[in-house]
Order: sequence, then structure tokens, then C-alpha cells
Amino acid sequence: MKKERKPLSLTHLDIVTATIVHEMEHVGVFHYCKLTYLFEYFFIKNFGTRYTKEYFIKLPHGPVICDYKRQISKLYNYNILNVDIDELNRAKRLDDYNETVTISPTPESACYLIPERMAYSLLRQVLREFGSLTVKEL
Repeated sequence: MKKERKPLSLTHLDIVTATIVHEMEHVGVFHYCKLTYLFEYFFIKNFGTRYTKEYFIKLPHGPVICDYKRQISKLYNYNILNVDIDELNRAKRLDDYNETVTISPTPESACYLIPERMAYSLLRQVLREFGSLTVKEL
């Protein structure tokens, strides 16, 4: 039985986040940022348009979603995912990407997956191909 979505103000990025966390069961913040970037890259390459409409900051260790802390905190407050909020909001330096802040799903996560079959399928391909790689390997 398909779960019904609750009316929340969610962006495409929020839906991609919920889907990545749901599919992977737990993922580090920087790993999540890189996987989201790869999904957006392959979406553009395959469909000629952006899915999340998100901007990524180019850092030495890889792309990072511009406002990932706010976005993840919002989903935590909506009970869509679990994360240590204090650790997430702790000030980080550029070389702190080795410190992992883990995001995990809640039972509510399954209600907020990517609804479009082609986009969902593409994200699953990205996760199969790159999900098991470390942050440094990506």
C-alpha cells in the first residue's frame, strides 16, 4: 500500500534528499552533497534541464550544496530524517569533510520519495554506481 504524503512545503532538493537517505539508510553529509551533485549532473546530461535547481559551492574536497545545513535541519524538523542537529550546526573548516555527520531516515521518509519514475530510476542508478564509494573516491 502506497503511503500518502502530508502537505508540506518541500522543494525538489528536499525530495531528492529524502530519497537518497531512504535508499542508502544512512549517509554522511558530504557524501550526500556529492551524490546530489552527481544526480543533478546526470539529470542535466540526460534530460537537458535541472531537477533540483540547486546551486553547489566548489570546494577542494568536492561540491557542497549552498545551504545544506538549513535544508537538512528543515527535513529534521519535519521528521523526514534523523541527524545530530548540534553536530550538523557546529562550525566546520574546509578540511572537516572527514568528520562524518550521519543522516538517516525516519519512517516518514518513505512518504517523500521522488514521484517521477524516470528521475527516481536515474537517482537509483547514481546510488548503485557511486553510493558505495567514499567521499575521497568521489
